[in-house]
Amino acid sequence: MVDTGTMHVLPLPEWTPVEAHELSGNRATDMRLGQLVVELGSRPKWTFWIDYDTRRQVASLREAGQRPDRAVTRS
Repeated sequence: MVDTGTMHVLPLPEWTPVEAHELSGNRATDMRLGQLVVELGSRPKWTFWIDYDTRRQVASLREAGQRPDRAVTRS
């Protein structure tokens, strides 16, 4: 993954499926975007892979992780 410095805004419904790992306590979990909104708001920037369906609409998101330039140290 290469950070190009470009950020895109993609409005999605709260029921959009998200495959999470670190955001769900380091266990692979299927969640809904609405469940992660509060969690994402209190963390640095995150990246997601976008999965499209055959109609070229967003089908789901997969957590790619925290952006390296936004890393934080946790104790």
